[in-house]
Amino acid sequence: MRSDIWQLARRSLMIIVVPLMLGACGGSGSPTSVMLSVGGNYPTVVTQLPGGTCGTVDVQNNPTVVAHTPGAQTLSLTHVGNVYPGTVDNTGHFMAMGTTSGGNSTLTITGQFSRTGFDAMVSVLQNIGPAQCTYFVHWVGTKDGAPNTFPQAAFSIPDFGQRFRPDAHAQQVVPIGSPVLIRGGSRIVRDQNQAPAPGVPGPSEVTAPVAV
Repeated sequence: MRSDIWQLARRSLMIIVVPLMLGACGGSGSPTSVMLSVGGNYPTVVTQLPGGTCGTVDVQNNPTVVAHTPGAQTLSLTHVGNVYPGTVDNTGHFMAMGTTSGGNSTLTITGQFSRTGFDAMVSVLQNIGPAQCTYFVHWVGTKDGAPNTFPQAAFSIPDFGQRFRPDAHAQQVVPIGSPVLIRGGSRIVRDQNQAPAPGVPGPSEVTAPVAV
């Protein structure tokens, strides 16, 4: 009788212990790591932000295609036929830079991907003949297809539309933390009441800027 009870106890113990050992050794129940993936097509709403020296620019909505290999920390953005190579981290924060076809404009793009799209601020250095001017636009892309995935959650997603409002008291029109016009190694910061710096055109001196 005692032998039968002992055999039954041993069998019951094996039924409990063996699955636990398989799980500890990384069996089929182990979780799958999440990989960074942000590639796809993003119809993009484009809005000009306050500031800059180009005056009002006729901007248009256009799709942005993001080329990204899952897991990689490099990418490229194609917008209006122009390709801008850049980098992206595990939280989805990205930066890209490039020149439009013809070399008339240089764009610096800084933004944040979410599961369903991206939000970015674009600084544009515009060349019109020998003169230059700057303007800033807000891109909001909504992804077509499967959601983006991130191995690390972002601490916060910046609201560029709010962050880049001008300071009414200081009359500062250059967005905080954004690239500003650089000529001869000097940073030139302009406000609405400031006279043009030497060699830098005022809004009335610049015509027909190219929209992005």
